[in-house]
Parts: sequence; C-alpha cells; structure tokens
Amino acid sequence: MARECTHVAMESTGEYWRPVFNILEANFQVLLVNAHHIKNVPGRKTDTKDAQ
Repeated sequence: MARECTHVAMESTGEYWRPVFNILEANFQVLLVNAHHIKNVPGRKTDTKDAQ
C-alpha cells in the first residue's frame, strides 16, 4: 500500500455498506461511524471536492 493506510471509516447507508465493509476488513481496520460524528475530521471528502 503506497500510503500505508491502515484504517478506513465509513458510514452505513441502507444495506449498501455491507459488501464494501466485508471486502475492506480483510486489509484494513474498518470503522463503521455515524456521519454526524465524523463531520469535523480533517481531510474528509466532500461532494464539492468529488466534483472537482
């Protein structure tokens, strides 16, 4: 892994998060979080950044 990422935080969205969680947990420590709680984490992605 080029950037040595060890943890992934994701929010649950209906049932769509489950397969992604299952794939990621083989290589990362996956944290299932509430979006409200992660809102102030620095470097987080936004829809505006995605659009750029």
